[in-house]
Order: sequence, then structure tokens, then C-alpha cells
Amino acid sequence: MTPKTVQYFYSLASPWSYLGVGRLIRLAEEAGLSIESVPISTFKDNGWVPLGEKPAIRQAYVMADLKRWATRLKVPMVLGADRPALANLAEALPMVWAAQVAGADALALSVALQKAYWEDCRDVGTAPGRIATATEAGFDGAALAALEGGADVAAQKARMFDRARAAGVFGSPTYVFEEEMFWGQDRLDFLAEAVAAQKALA
Repeated sequence: MTPKTVQYFYSLASPWSYLGVGRLIRLAEEAGLSIESVPISTFKDNGWVPLGEKPAIRQAYVMADLKRWATRLKVPMVLGADRPALANLAEALPMVWAAQVAGADALALSVALQKAYWEDCRDVGTAPGRIATATEAGFDGAALAALEGGADVAAQKARMFDRARAAGVFGSPTYVFEEEMFWGQDRLDFLAEAVAAQKALA
């Protein structure tokens, strides 16, 4: 039987996607699901507003909430004033698209890059930083970096954004299962319930 698929729309730079990805992977393993990764970055077509463009009071609340969630989920993250100045993690996104083009495990690469950024404060937004991180994670970092500026990666980027727009995605992370959308890592319990309900019908 072909396994059911959950579509995972995520911004690489989203701390919320990193907070949820470990639980998503565990859910998929336990339920026999496949995960279809759709890596994207911030876009405003569907009303997505970057955190840096929100009022300062909202930004402060989000940072406090991130710390609460990281503590609850036991996900080590260096946040706020403790973080050094690093290049934007979104700069590493072309490497993830390159992994997709090359047939490599883009989700595993994404997790490695996010861990390096959020937990280890590595500057993976720079080419040397992400090449080293990818190589340590078992990828050919230099080969992937060489693909980043190519036409194939540009086409893959366009495909990912087209899919996100068509699905009505407006935030990260978003999970789509059997045409039902779940936005936010705090909706993973609802996703798990939907998966269980489908299994009960099988």
C-alpha cells in the first residue's frame, strides 16, 4: 500500500518550523507517513507578514513565546540577546532547493542547517558556514553550493512558491494532510488526530 503523505510547507528561517520538525518526523515514522518537503521563504501573496515588519511589542511577545515553547519541547535554542549577529538563515535556502534538484534528502539537510543556526549559532547564512554544515551532515556541501545559482534551482524555487500559493499557505510551518491544512507547530496534535482517523478508516 502506498503510504499517505503529509505536505510540509516551511520557511527555513522560521524558528517555529524548527520547533515542530522533530515531532513531525516522529509522527511520520510512527504512522507510516511520507513527508513531502516544500521549502519556501517569506512571501506576502497570502498575507504572510515577516516578524521584523510587525510592531515591536508583537516581536517581543513572539520572542517570549518562543522561549516558552523551546523550554516545553526541550529543544535547545539560543534566542534573544544571547545570540551573536549571524547572516540570515534564509540565505541557505537555495542549498535546500539544490538538494531537491540533486535528489538528496532536503528535509534532513534543512534540519541540519536549522540545528546549526538555532542551537549552535553557526553562520550557515554564509556559503562557508553552510558548506561545512552540509558536509558534516553527510552531504556534498561544495557540490550543492555550486548548484545554488543555477537555472535548475531557480526553477525549483518557482515550483515551491507556486505550490505554496496554490495551497493557500500563509505561514510557516504549514502541514497539509488529505487536503486539510494545519498551520503552526502547535497544531501537530490536530494533524496526529487526522492521521489516526484516516488509519481507523483503512
